Amino acid sequence: VALDGTVRATAQSVRVIAAAYNSGIKQFICPRLTCEVLKLMPDADFFMVEHVAQLLNGESSNPIEDNSN
Repeated sequence: VALDGTVRATAQSVRVIAAAYNSGIKQFICPRLTCEVLKLMPDADFFMVEHVAQLLNGESSNPIEDNSN
């Protein structure tokens, strides 16, 4: 049950990030949004959060994990 809640919270935070990026927020995520995301994902690294948003927006050429080497 705890894992399921974590997965749901992560999905919700990703939707929040995606909504922000779709609204045109391209710089650092605003403090209020960051606060909301970190409430859902307390262990989220700030730059990881931004990277996830870039991936969602198709702007990142740097996968979080690149096992091709």
